[in-house]
Amino acid sequence: MSQAVTPIAYVSRPDVLVKGQANAGMSRDLVAAVVEATSDGLYRAEMILTNYGLSSGNDYGYLYLGRDVLDFGDEVELRMGFGNPPATVFTGRVTALEGEYPEGGGGRLVVLMEDRLQDLRMTRRTRSFEDASDANVIEEIARAHGLTPDVTLDGPTHKSLAQVNQSDLAFIRERARACAGEVWVEGATLKVKPRPDRSGDLIEMGFGGRLIAFGAADLAHQCTSFAVNGWDIAGKTAIQETSGADVIAAELDGDTGGSAILQQKFGERVASIVHSVPLNNQEATRVAKSRYLERARQFVTGSGQCDGDARIRVGTKLRLTGLGAMFNGKWTVVHVRHTFTLDQGFRTAFDVARPGIG
Repeated sequence: MSQAVTPIAYVSRPDVLVKGQANAGMSRDLVAAVVEATSDGLYRAEMILTNYGLSSGNDYGYLYLGRDVLDFGDEVELRMGFGNPPATVFTGRVTALEGEYPEGGGGRLVVLMEDRLQDLRMTRRTRSFEDASDANVIEEIARAHGLTPDVTLDGPTHKSLAQVNQSDLAFIRERARACAGEVWVEGATLKVKPRPDRSGDLIEMGFGGRLIAFGAADLAHQCTSFAVNGWDIAGKTAIQETSGADVIAAELDGDTGGSAILQQKFGERVASIVHSVPLNNQEATRVAKSRYLERARQFVTGSGQCDGDARIRVGTKLRLTGLGAMFNGKWTVVHVRHTFTLDQGFRTAFDVARPGIG
């Protein structure tokens, strides 16, 4: 579904909600805000608030240092952009409070926040999982943190999987990456899915219109296929599995992929991985596929900036125009940074990638 229409004008100052309740004072005192996320998951946010002024008791003093209005662990929601109410760009909890005391008096409060994946980031363990698939393991970890798992991953059942001095977040990222999956959280739901399965509107923008600036580059780290070798202990046979252009074909959308250009212009280039030890053909095939997809999806990358748009999230599809035949078309957002400042208002910067060129 394409969503291309945005209002000509709207109020760019964000709405701030604390523990589910709108806080007009914080919205008024907000000097700057940043919300940032990557395809690795874990949204983070930062607010800078004016922290000195007339309090509710009609006395001048610090506004947010009593921990009664805002405290560690409080849930904060930031809403930005058009709509009534504006769209939510971040929901998470306060993880740090920093005071700034500039020369000349007054004060500011810096509020640092992370989403629910912070629980997993702060939990480090050494343990093993027996006779479980990657999806099974991720679902178990999600439930242990009070999250509802929504996991769609293909992969074998492992005899044993070891989590060695890793945080729960690092471990599920590792297991998701092994299956060409991505990790993120929506509310209290942990989602782990392949990139093509991430849902969202198709947003259109053109250079010279809503797209303020853009830069693109072709990456050189491509291969025509990816090989993985190992040894099947049970069968006492060598393992050699290869993954190639056929696994990315469904994502090309009519473009020409990096493998095809490399094969045509320079010849065959086979990449391989030597530090992985797959124990059967199924595991080797999965590793080869995920590593090939990881490279192929980064064939062309770009960075852009537009007027603030809260709909742009990691995984969002953008249709960009005005860039010429090579770079026009669909891109996938892999990094997003929403910002608010008093001088520029609401802006959105993003990094995008795609596996082919026009």
